[in-house]
Amino acid sequence: MDWFWYRLDETGSAVLLRAFGTQPVVFLPERLDGHPVAEISEYCFSEKEKYTGEEDFIFLTAEEVVQKDEKEIPVRASGEERRSCFFQLLKEKKICALAGDFITDVTLSSTVKRIGALAFYQCRHLESITFSFGEFELGGDAFMNCRSLRRFYFHASPQKPTALRQVLAQQSVETECYFLSPEDETVMAAFLFPEYSERYDLIGPAHIFELNIEGEGFRARQCFENGVFLFSKYDRIFLQAVDTEETGTLCSMAVLRLTYPMELAKEEKKAYRTYLLSHLEYFFDWIIKEREL
Repeated sequence: MDWFWYRLDETGSAVLLRAFGTQPVVFLPERLDGHPVAEISEYCFSEKEKYTGEEDFIFLTAEEVVQKDEKEIPVRASGEERRSCFFQLLKEKKICALAGDFITDVTLSSTVKRIGALAFYQCRHLESITFSFGEFELGGDAFMNCRSLRRFYFHASPQKPTALRQVLAQQSVETECYFLSPEDETVMAAFLFPEYSERYDLIGPAHIFELNIEGEGFRARQCFENGVFLFSKYDRIFLQAVDTEETGTLCSMAVLRLTYPMELAKEEKKAYRTYLLSHLEYFFDWIIKEREL
């Protein structure tokens, strides 16, 4: 049973401020009291406590009624009854904020068009985010200090414009991205983007600095044109990365492309296969880790 704090914007759409519940896996509904959820506010899922709820709307999902003082309170109840029930559950620690270190996976609804800055700030145990859409506006540092966040899922086609580049721009660590069929959970394509690092080196006494970027992960994140991912450019990055990236990373890149070979040319397919056959021990380690039968 989840509770949501939200406010309405000028169009009548809901802006999610905070979520509460009992499970670390969060599923955001498309509507709150009939209002489409269009935006995730700043710090929404962060460990930072920002909202009191005193001037905002509260919405209850999952259950048709809740029990309070031996009375049944309907889901759509408004005003003091719903508010009183919510704060009582919060006080008794029967629910908690779905935020910070508590959450592990978040699925956003297809109605979301904007994710605010620092929305997931310091969600250190968050492992994956699923976007039920392709394009959206992403605020700055949305995933700051999300140390375990390594997987993103998009219910969209990679052959059309998506927000993937925006997401990758905020992820310098090794990251896996999966594109799921809009109709079901079938994986259409998957990619691994290696980690990269940036540093400024002093090259002169007049405090002149030079930016140095290490790792093919940066170049892999540039494989876009007008928001559309370029498969062939990504595959050519692999050939360049063979001499610089770790074997485990390269094997993961090869496995994902061969398993979901959307727009995979014959020559690049051969290169991926040849590399895997030359490093079978890493390949088997990946199979065991992912429990991929």
